[in-house]
Amino acid sequence: MTYSLLREIDYLLAPRGCAGCLQPDCVLCHTCQQQLDRWVERDFPSSLICLGALFSCARYQGPVRHAILTWKDHGDREVTQYFAFALARLILCTLHVAGVLSDHPLVLIPAPSSRSSLRERGWYPMRELCTQLAVLLSSQGFHVHVCCALHQKRGSHKSVTGSVRQRQSKSRTYQINWHQVESVFDAQTLCSPPMSLSSSPFVMMIDDICTTGSTVVGCIRSLRQAGVSVHAAFTLASVPG
Repeated sequence: MTYSLLREIDYLLAPRGCAGCLQPDCVLCHTCQQQLDRWVERDFPSSLICLGALFSCARYQGPVRHAILTWKDHGDREVTQYFAFALARLILCTLHVAGVLSDHPLVLIPAPSSRSSLRERGWYPMRELCTQLAVLLSSQGFHVHVCCALHQKRGSHKSVTGSVRQRQSKSRTYQINWHQVESVFDAQTLCSPPMSLSSSPFVMMIDDICTTGSTVVGCIRSLRQAGVSVHAAFTLASVPG
């Protein structure tokens, strides 16, 4: 019996509760949805990210933390649409401030999951989130591509547990999925100067949680080596530091 089937049986036997606070009979209550509009900005070198910051919908604590864990690690896929709406609000505001017009092409690159995580969960949360996010941004007139440009090498892991030193010591290495990259970016774009926006799409790195920032940095550096410049980075939540 598959995990998804067990979840369906569980929903039939007992009404579901809010993924954030367990309020009955809702996927994500209004109060918890409001928590996702408490935006957080973390400085990053402008040589790495064009806008010089990573933007998060909220801090990784309380109901937000519980909702993300329920979604990602317990397969609560109904929450995906709420996270997509929260990210869309943040991204649209950021694009407006940055002067990116709706006729400019956008590329969403989901942070990769390890092979072991994909096997355990049975799905790729970030890809599904980016797919729904692309639909929302497209409805605002943008031409959006989802590009799964990265995958983790064997033996590398993402984690938000353990000490800072333990997290920073983990070997996180990323490989380029050239089939995906070449299907979205043309040769001229890959040869463009770093951070050039006039001749390339507006590229966004999307992840669930920013802890030390090492995952985002590692992904962006790997993309840069492949000729892909990242203009902005977004996460659902950022660990208070």
